[in-house]
Amino acid sequence: MTVAPVDENLRSTGNSVRTTVDGTTFSVDAPDSPAYVVRVVHDGAAHYEVLRNDSTATIDLEAAISGQVVDEAGEPRPNTTVSLIDEAGFSVDRTQAAENGTFAFAPLESNETYRLAVAVDGVQYRETVSTADGGTQNVTVSTPPPINESSVLSVMGGDPVSHVVRVLAPQNRSGLTGVVETLTLQNDADRPFAGTVVIGVPSDGQPYSAMAAGEETNYRRVDGGVAVDVSVPANGSTQVGVAYDIADRTFEKQLRRDAESFAVSFQGYDIDEVDHSENLRVGDSPVPVLTSDGPVSANETVRVDVSNARSATAGGNGSAGGANMAETGSSESNSIPEFPTMPVFGSLAVMVGGGLVAYRVL
Repeated sequence: MTVAPVDENLRSTGNSVRTTVDGTTFSVDAPDSPAYVVRVVHDGAAHYEVLRNDSTATIDLEAAISGQVVDEAGEPRPNTTVSLIDEAGFSVDRTQAAENGTFAFAPLESNETYRLAVAVDGVQYRETVSTADGGTQNVTVSTPPPINESSVLSVMGGDPVSHVVRVLAPQNRSGLTGVVETLTLQNDADRPFAGTVVIGVPSDGQPYSAMAAGEETNYRRVDGGVAVDVSVPANGSTQVGVAYDIADRTFEKQLRRDAESFAVSFQGYDIDEVDHSENLRVGDSPVPVLTSDGPVSANETVRVDVSNARSATAGGNGSAGGANMAETGSSESNSIPEFPTMPVFGSLAVMVGGGLVAYRVL
């Protein structure tokens, strides 16, 4: 068992404490912290509990999930990998389906909502299972052929916003401005999407990396943007992103899709010196950010001009705000950038639609 001290956004605040549970109860001396993540490993599976306000961790392992992975005709899908994820987003366990497509996870927490994730030829399938009734829950994971028509996708959801542009001060002697752009794509169809999605980039954009579902993916430059290989589960969402450099210090583009919310964050620039289009405003956040007043529409133009904004450098190497090149990436270094997923925006409270967005980072 491991007890990790964390802040309210689940970022580490100190060293973890490890112990072995003897019997059914435990206690440890952990450093003072606003919250703790308790991780218990039993029979190869990891179970998590987040403690706040001096609460007590109770992990009741009396449930189980069994099932079968099948194709559209109901025939077994053998040897597929089945991952189990809890409702907080923690990875619990992983197993290989048998020759007849069957799998099982036990023991599991009672009164928990789990997500089964199955990948078939790179296509993602998901099924939600509740253990509220206790005992063994039986489920069939159907894997019909995916669709490749990107019109089924919309830009919505995200944590905390659905479309994020991160502008980075020049990272090296090239003097190029870096941009990392991410979108949360929602698929409301009853089949997964597997294909390419075009993310619009400025005409002078030089892409050097792309990401889908937290992993590097294939991409290519096309007219008006970058085509990225993406798989989005049925009735689910996936974050997709592209990193590129622009020679100009003005970022300007027409959006290709409607977006539920939009934000631009800055690394290495004084936001008070940034000029921007009227559809953006300074957000109420501990990090420099511009946000939309609400949803933005396809073909709407967003513009950010950092020509007159001072950039912070460290050590004379052109690294924005002292950022490590391996963390932010650049086409000059061929490194993978740090896409603005939840940990990057863990401290960002963005105003969308006139109110503060409440969110969790898990």
